[in-house]
Amino acid sequence: MHARFFIMTIVILAVFSIAVAGERTVSRKDDISVTVYNNDLGLVREIRRLDLPGERTRVRVEGVASRIDPTSVSVEVLSGLRDLVLLEQNYEFDLLSPSKLMEKYVGRMIELVTVHPETGSETSLEATLLSMNEGPIYRIGGKIHLGHSGRVVLPEIPGNLMARPTLVWLLEGSEGTGEIKVSYLTGGFSWKADYVALLGKSDDEMDLTAWVTLTNTSGASYDNAQLKLVAGDVHRVRRMQPVPRVRGGMVSAVALKSGIEEEPFFEYHLYSLPRRTDLRDNQTKQIELLSAGGVGLAKEYVLPGSRQKNFKQPSYVKPDKEHPLVTLRFLNDEGNGLGTALPAGIFRFYKEDSEGMLQLVGEDGIDHTPKGEEVVLEAGKAFDITAERSITDYQVIKKNKEWEYEGTVTLRNAKEEAVTVKVYDLVNGDWEVIESTHEPRIESVTRLFFEVAVPAGGESVLRYRIRVRTY
Repeated sequence: MHARFFIMTIVILAVFSIAVAGERTVSRKDDISVTVYNNDLGLVREIRRLDLPGERTRVRVEGVASRIDPTSVSVEVLSGLRDLVLLEQNYEFDLLSPSKLMEKYVGRMIELVTVHPETGSETSLEATLLSMNEGPIYRIGGKIHLGHSGRVVLPEIPGNLMARPTLVWLLEGSEGTGEIKVSYLTGGFSWKADYVALLGKSDDEMDLTAWVTLTNTSGASYDNAQLKLVAGDVHRVRRMQPVPRVRGGMVSAVALKSGIEEEPFFEYHLYSLPRRTDLRDNQTKQIELLSAGGVGLAKEYVLPGSRQKNFKQPSYVKPDKEHPLVTLRFLNDEGNGLGTALPAGIFRFYKEDSEGMLQLVGEDGIDHTPKGEEVVLEAGKAFDITAERSITDYQVIKKNKEWEYEGTVTLRNAKEEAVTVKVYDLVNGDWEVIESTHEPRIESVTRLFFEVAVPAGGESVLRYRIRVRTY
C-alpha cells in the first residue's frame, strides 16, 4: 500500500520556526494525465522524482496551475522514499512582475539610471523608494521626487517572489530517491462537443461528425499528457476563485481517426483519447470525437402551441401570421448508425446548394443524451409555409368551473410539394376534444397536436373544439 497524503488546508507556521537542512526544486514532470470536466474543472495527475537527503527538506514543486485548488492536493509515494512525512504545504502565488518587484522595495535603496539624449552615456544615482501608491515616489538627495525619467535597477529578486505558481512542501523522511504522484484539482479547464451534420439531398439522412473543443486557461501547460473527458454535471461546492486574465491563445486541430473510447463512469460518461496530446496554456484544441454516415433523419414542420389564449378577442380581428418551425429528429441507437452517449454541445446542419457549396441551414444545442434516446433539434422556420391561428368561439358553461373554446388554424403552402404540419395546443385542467376536423393526438396531460396535410400551392383549415373543467 503506497503512502498517500491529502492536503486539507494550507498550513502557515507563523508562531515558531522550523529548522530546514536543505532545499530542492522539482520542475520536471515524468508523466502527466489530465481529466477535464464540463464545468471549468480539471483533475491533474503528475509523476515527479524526488531526491531527499534524509533530513528535513523544503521542496519547491514548480509548474503547477495558477488556478490550482491547494486544498485538493494529494501526494502518493510510488517508489523509494521510505517514511516520507509531509509536514507543511504552502501555495506561493505572489508572482514576479514589475509592480510586485517595486512594492517589495518600498523603504529600500534602489538605483536610477538615466541616458543622455545626445551622447547616449548613462548616469546612475541612488534613491530611496518611499511609496508605490498611484505611482513611485522617491527621495533623492534629500528631496522628494514624484516619479523619475530614469530606468529602475534593483540589486536582486526578493526571495518571496516566484516566477510562476509553486507548491512549497516541508518534507521529512529517510534518505533516498523515488517517485511520487501529485494530484490536484484546478479551474480553467472546460470542454464541449461541436457536431457537424451534412444533410442529404432529401433531408432524410445525414453524415455526422462530432468534435471535442477543449480550452485550457489553467495557468499551466501539460506536454504529452494522457487526456480523459467526463461528460455530465458534477456537483461541487462553490468557492470564490481568482480568475486570471486571458491573454488570447492559439488554436490547434487534431483529428484522431482511430476514435475515442467511451465508457459509463459512476453517473457520467468517460471519454479516453487513444494517444497523448499537448495541452498548452491559453489554447483551444479540437479533437475528433466520432463520425457516422447515413444516419436516418426526419424533418417535420411544427406549429407550437401556447397556454396564453385571449378568449375575449373578437372573431373579426385578423390574427398574426406565423411560420412553422422546421425540426430535425433522429434516434441515437446502433440501428441508426449511432448508439453512443452524446455529450452536450452545438449541432450545426449544412447542405449543398445547386453549385455543390455547403451552406448553413440551422443550428441548435443538445443536452447530454444517452444512447437509445431521440434527439429533436430546431433548424429554423419554414419560409414558404404560413399559419393564422385564432380563437373563433368561447362559451362559459359553469363560471370558473367549465368552459369551451374553438380554435381555428389556417395553413398555406407556397412550396411545390405537399407538406404535413404538426399543429400543437397546450391546455391546463381536465380537458377533452369534443369535435375536430382532423384527428387529435394526445402527447401528454397538457399537450396535444393535429397532423394537417397542406397541398402544394394550396391551403388547409383546422378547426377543433375543446371543453375544459377545473375542480
